Amino acid sequence: VKLANQGVMADPDREAFRIDAKWPAVLADHRQRGIISQAQHDELLKAFQNFRAAYTRAIQALLGGNGLADPSLVEQAELYGKLIDCLRRNAGTQVGIQDLWKPILRIGAIVVNGERRSLIIAAWHPLRLAEMAAKAQQAAGIIKRIVKGSDSTSVVIEDFVKDRVAGIEVNRAGIAGGILV
Repeated sequence: VKLANQGVMADPDREAFRIDAKWPAVLADHRQRGIISQAQHDELLKAFQNFRAAYTRAIQALLGGNGLADPSLVEQAELYGKLIDCLRRNAGTQVGIQDLWKPILRIGAIVVNGERRSLIIAAWHPLRLAEMAAKAQQAAGIIKRIVKGSDSTSVVIEDFVKDRVAGIEVNRAGIAGGILV
């Protein structure tokens, strides 16, 4: 968001946000200029491609797949860490930090320019995705434990959970249909 308040935090059509295309080209340029070796280039490119594939799967899972239950949300965070470690080992020069680290560290980070400069860590930041998945797994575990509790409380709690889920589904259907419930 740059001096505008349109509620837009990322624009995939804007060249500056397309690190999927830009980053490999910058990496190749570093190789051609002799800043990194061929082996370093290959290792960095493989780490980037592995992260990119997992990150894409995670976003797709949120948009129309298994949601927070999809293992790709945790996998992409692990590969993000491996990419950062690979950068640490292979691109520690000042130009490497500027050209290669900075775009990776800005994934899901929105700089707000204004009277007070700010940084928003969006829900699509790799570590936020993993955090959401971990919280969902914890909540699911607690719910299972409660529902599978003793027979006397299990039925009451199970009915309570079913009522809440039904209420959420009705609300979501109303919102999806344009009705605010």
